[in-house]
Amino acid sequence: MAQNPEVHRVPLQKLGARATVGNVLFNDFWNVEDKVSNIITQLCQQKVLRQGHRGKLVVDTIPLNALSPWFFIKHGMFRDCLVWHQVYFGHFDFVPTGCQKCWKCVIVTNPDPTKQTVLDLFRLRDLLVSLQLPSKCGMDLRDYTPHRYDAYIYGDSLQQGLQYHELMSNALKENGFPDAKVILKRGCTEMELRYPDSTQWKHTPHSEQLQMRLDSMIDRTEIPDLPQENLTVQTVFRRWILRAYGIGDPTWRDALQYEGYEDPGEFLYQPPITYHDKTHKELYELFKDQQGTAGNLSFLEVEDG
Repeated sequence: MAQNPEVHRVPLQKLGARATVGNVLFNDFWNVEDKVSNIITQLCQQKVLRQGHRGKLVVDTIPLNALSPWFFIKHGMFRDCLVWHQVYFGHFDFVPTGCQKCWKCVIVTNPDPTKQTVLDLFRLRDLLVSLQLPSKCGMDLRDYTPHRYDAYIYGDSLQQGLQYHELMSNALKENGFPDAKVILKRGCTEMELRYPDSTQWKHTPHSEQLQMRLDSMIDRTEIPDLPQENLTVQTVFRRWILRAYGIGDPTWRDALQYEGYEDPGEFLYQPPITYHDKTHKELYELFKDQQGTAGNLSFLEVEDG
């Protein structure tokens, strides 16, 4: 039976079953359109994406994110990191064009993680604010990076990345960070873990098709460039200090004073009552009326009265 020449049929392009880092497990697809439709539908159901005012899709964001470990100094004008990382890379498994053009300076105040302090993190924050470069700083809670605290400056080309590297290296030396280290890398760490050699990042015909289709569906004009609210910022800064206290960073008290808080003394929280350093008589006097809950106290061999 002859086919109708007016009917456009997409050539079959069977893709092997893949599991991405996102929570979408997809099976074989006939073509790119089938793959995009399936995953986009699931992302909408999960409220990762929603329909925007212009009819296209936008990433659903929560501007007030007090749980973030990061303080964002300035957003890059040409960056759609949330879309590129969370959707394109996270669920469609390719490094987007924008990420291939990303050249990132990573800053640590000391190459020895045990010597990285929260006080230096606050000082680094103030230096980055004064420079007003596209950047962020904060606690690095990922289990695949060796840093306690670090900062990132984002360049949109290799040339810009090298300029930022030189600028930041000089600024650190001039502002009391003699041990600081700055490296220049490409893209996000998560992308390097999956595709380790960033010198070989490039598009395949398949990823080009995916990006073109996704670009046509997602509205960049509605991607928010919102500053962190003051309430959120103060919560982030307090979390830095609490984290420092919890991991034994000895500069947590200095950081509190640096931020204008009163010195709480040796402990941030009330320490526990200890009993190993008390005599049997002292223990008996403490618990003689709690025989039921404190247990049998006869081993203390102390007479009441």
